[in-house]
Amino acid sequence: MTEAEMKWVVVLLAVLAAFSPGPARASDAPEAYVTGIQLAKEGRYQEALALLQQVAREHPRYPGLNYNMGNLLFRLAEYSEAEKAYKRAIRDDPGDVDAHYNLAMTYSLLDEMGKALETLQEVVRIRPDDGEAHYRLAMGYFSLRDWERSSFHLQKAKAAGYPVPRDLEKALGANLPSPAGSGKAPTR
Repeated sequence: MTEAEMKWVVVLLAVLAAFSPGPARASDAPEAYVTGIQLAKEGRYQEALALLQQVAREHPRYPGLNYNMGNLLFRLAEYSEAEKAYKRAIRDDPGDVDAHYNLAMTYSLLDEMGKALETLQEVVRIRPDDGEAHYRLAMGYFSLRDWERSSFHLQKAKAAGYPVPRDLEKALGANLPSPAGSGKAPTR
């Protein structure tokens, strides 16, 4: 897969990302937040962003706020601002795997592949058996022609049950043993 194709995959995955509803009960949410999320679901991103920015001024650490602001900014192609929002979401909840994923996608679109891969590495630190994260790492390293790391993460993705395209295995020249096999894992 070429770098341009990989970027399109990243964009498609970002578009498919759902907005987080925030708190457990809608009655606990500020009205502007609830309305903003509804507008986002309707595709009215600019209006939704204005409302979430209003909530941010009053409740800067409101659950789900920074993640959803990041999603809106991403959809509006304001990638540098989306990066900042996802970083705030991670600051507020370091275990938020979705924020890490979306930050990695944002870095990809900012042509910061090293930061994208570093962020995906954090996902597998949090969830070692995350097949999708290992697959994305494999694709990232593949685009950088780092065959050893690509093969390693492809093996991990496959072991986690993630559907790995046979053509990618062939492109790597991979006869993929199980991760517990006798092959040495690369330094990550």
